[in-house]
Amino acid sequence: MSEDPKSQRWWQTVPGLLTATAGLITALTGLLVALNQIGLFDRQDQAAPRAAAPAGTPAVPSARTSTSAVPSSNATVKEGANPARTATIPITPPSAGDGPRYPVALRAGDELKVRRVLLKILTAELDRFGEGELSLKLRIRLTNNEEYPVAFGVAPYSFRLLVGGVSRAPEQSDYMAVDSDSAQEGTVVFVMPDRATQVTLQVERPGASETASVRLDLRPRRP
Repeated sequence: MSEDPKSQRWWQTVPGLLTATAGLITALTGLLVALNQIGLFDRQDQAAPRAAAPAGTPAVPSARTSTSAVPSSNATVKEGANPARTATIPITPPSAGDGPRYPVALRAGDELKVRRVLLKILTAELDRFGEGELSLKLRIRLTNNEEYPVAFGVAPYSFRLLVGGVSRAPEQSDYMAVDSDSAQEGTVVFVMPDRATQVTLQVERPGASETASVRLDLRPRRP
């Protein structure tokens, strides 16, 4: 004898199955909404691009990848050292040499006297003139105590520079007449070999025996 349909349980009927299925779908939907709100699906999407690249693909350096620094003109990088750990070392430019840097101020203040004419060296400067040559520039004050005018730079009071026993005339010179009981200043420039170590300034009167001279120190003046 077949079982009575009325005696079947509720979940064995069609309405019961529909009710159970709807409840299951509702529960599953609520679970998915909850997982989406906590960001589970977003983290999975962000992690996808970070998957390992296929073999043979060159790696792209990130922003944190250190690059080798190119040494500049004021830095020294040791061979084999890590550029990222190599300190920058200033390079001192080479010096121009142990010789003096021109122009050079020399000691001044020496005086020469010929009869009643006084000549005082106010300034002396040594400078480069040409290949293997130096120029000696003298600023001289002539004080005339004679009873008549005298000339500066020409006879009867002319300047000569003795270098190695050789008399040299000025390369340049001021020319002026200095009245009696007055003084004026002028410049005289001599050219000499750069090997000269001792020179002598000489003032002479042509045709006369009066001559005055003074040795000039070519060493730089101390500050």
